[in-house]
Amino acid sequence: LSASNYEVIFTGAAAGTIRRVSDGQLTTFSSVPAQVDGLDLQLTGTANAGDRFMVTPYRQVTQSMDVAFASPRSLAVASPVVASAGTANLGSLTLQSLQPARADANLAQTVTLTFTGAGSFDVSGTGTGNPTGVAYVPGQPISYNGWALTLKGTPQPGDTYTIQANAYPDIDAGNAHAMLAIRDLALFDGAATTDGYAALMSNIGVRVQSAGFSAAVSRSIADNAATDNAAVAGVNLDEEAAKLLQYQQAYQASAKILQVSQTLFDTLIQNLGR
Repeated sequence: LSASNYEVIFTGAAAGTIRRVSDGQLTTFSSVPAQVDGLDLQLTGTANAGDRFMVTPYRQVTQSMDVAFASPRSLAVASPVVASAGTANLGSLTLQSLQPARADANLAQTVTLTFTGAGSFDVSGTGTGNPTGVAYVPGQPISYNGWALTLKGTPQPGDTYTIQANAYPDIDAGNAHAMLAIRDLALFDGAATTDGYAALMSNIGVRVQSAGFSAAVSRSIADNAATDNAAVAGVNLDEEAAKLLQYQQAYQASAKILQVSQTLFDTLIQNLGR
């Protein structure tokens, strides 16, 4: 899985190119469903050449997450099935993993793999028949009845492996071990879960520190601007007091002029009346 959106560009009814937005990497497809980075892209209807779609697979992931149970007692730690090697095996077969891959009515049914050589085996006990001459490739999953078994090593003719219901779930931790193994899977752009988580936390830390530094710089710039503004437009009390005294004296002088003018006017009127 890659932390990116995808742009799907059709060149025909069911063919086109998928562009990973994060780095521009292109993946071509000639039919649908198309696979890219662990995603299956389905198409409903028929597309035309030139049609474009933006795929945002993780936009609502966190919104759809919910608590499945509140008590650890509800956690299925034990695996419903177990695998065991035949006691008379002569080859180097060893169990790599056994996982219940899907729900199946025959999941708990006992199935035995009997190897006829280094590269083939017969199957007995499956719910859909007893296949024979099945090719064996070390490390490649063998799937029947809803489980997936992966073996490694080279078998000898007559070697067996039996898959059956877990008779002792109280002392088994198969599911817990499978969950723990997820930490080593390459899920984040080729990195393991733990490495991806560490890189994510580091990236978040860098961004938080950068944001804090930017905020401090902005605050300092704002404080300096306020100081400069106060220095330019600040009030000088002594200067303002001197100006107030000047205004007061000017007012008193104006009042005196008005008083003299009124006296002259009154005198003039009296003289004209005589």
